[in-house]
Amino acid sequence: MSSRTRTRKPHRTQPTRRAPAPQPPLRLVDLTKTTPISLDKPAPDPAEPVVILDPPVIFDARANAATATIHAGTLGIPAYYDTWTGMSTDQATALMDPDNPHSARLIYDRHPNQLTATQKCPHGQWHATPVTHIGDIDQFTATVADCTSHNPRAIRARQIGEGVHRATTSAADTQLTDVAELRAAHAADNDQPKEHPQP
Repeated sequence: MSSRTRTRKPHRTQPTRRAPAPQPPLRLVDLTKTTPISLDKPAPDPAEPVVILDPPVIFDARANAATATIHAGTLGIPAYYDTWTGMSTDQATALMDPDNPHSARLIYDRHPNQLTATQKCPHGQWHATPVTHIGDIDQFTATVADCTSHNPRAIRARQIGEGVHRATTSAADTQLTDVAELRAAHAADNDQPKEHPQP
């Protein structure tokens, strides 16, 4: 008989886990005491300042707002730099009264260096006018406040008036014609037959 020897497999062991590092004990700090500062040690050098440049679009918008402020100032219009919103389309816009969103809005166009006032009338329609001095804005706001060109009642009354005017003028221009005259005029046309073209 043959003898068989049996070999044993080595026993697997579990990996050992490390214990977490001990945390330092918490200390209570007395906030009423001042901490002494050592003057022997020099202060650390501050990091180099980081210069953040505006993207070109933002720079152009700010330049447009500044140019609009200068242009409005030359016209005597008190619209300060912080009221202007520059746009990248070579324009800037500002409210005449920043506390009233329904006040006149100024729109500055860099090319052709022009200032325009816009405002909604009481009927919700926009009106616009070019501005050459502050008096233009005062006159414009008064005109817009008294606007009747967009009032539905005024429009309907104007349409009725124009219709009545057309009806009365067309009635005066018409002449009564006799049917016998019309038949005689057309009978002359029918007396001469028209020739048909030959193929």
